[in-house]
Amino acid sequence: MARGARQNSHAVSQSTVSNESNNGEHCNKLPNRRNRRPLSGRKIGSAVRRHHFRSDCGAAASGLSCTWRAEPPASRSSAATTICRVLDPSLYEAAARTKEVELTTFGRTSGKPSRRIIWITALDGRLYVRSGLGLTRDWPKNLLANGRAILHIDSRDVPVHARHVTDPDEARAMHAPVKRKYDAARPSSTGAQPLTPAEQAVFELVPEGG
Repeated sequence: MARGARQNSHAVSQSTVSNESNNGEHCNKLPNRRNRRPLSGRKIGSAVRRHHFRSDCGAAASGLSCTWRAEPPASRSSAATTICRVLDPSLYEAAARTKEVELTTFGRTSGKPSRRIIWITALDGRLYVRSGLGLTRDWPKNLLANGRAILHIDSRDVPVHARHVTDPDEARAMHAPVKRKYDAARPSSTGAQPLTPAEQAVFELVPEGG
C-alpha cells in the first residue's frame, strides 16, 4: 500500500502544472530546484507551508500566468505564495487578435447587468482591460465594487473576476501594447510620479476557476 501511495502521489505531482481546461484552473508552481524531480504529495505540502515559490512562471507564450496570494506564516510576515493559472490558449489568442470585446459588469447598488464595448489587451499570458478615462466611468467602478463580470469574446461568454492592478510597473506596462494594437496613447507616469487616470483603471480579467 505504501509503495502504491508513493507512485500515485508521484503521478499527481507530474500532472500539476500541465493540466488545462476551457475555463482555466489553478496549479501549484513547484519550487525551482536544480534536480527538478517531481515532488511527493507530502513534500509539495511542505513547500506550500514554507512558501518557497517564485513569481515568474516563465510560460507566457502558452498562456501560463502567475499571481501573488499573500498567506504569511506566523514566523514570517513578508512571505507569499505564488499561484499559477493556466489560461485557455484559444481565449488568449482571441484576445490578442480581437480589438473590441464586450464586457458585462454588475451595478454597484442595483446589481443589474450593464454591457459595454471595450478594448482588451493580451500581455504576458494575461488578459487586461483599461479605462482610458480612469475610474470615472461606471464599468470600472462596478469592477472595483464587486469584481464580477462576463467577457463576451469570440462567440463565448466567459465569467471572469476582475483584479484591480495597483502595482505601478504592471499598470504602466499597458502603454506599449495598447499603442501597438490600437495606435492610441495616454499620458504616462514614471518613477515616483502618481499614476495617471488610465493607469489607475487597469484590471486583469481572470476566468472563473482560473
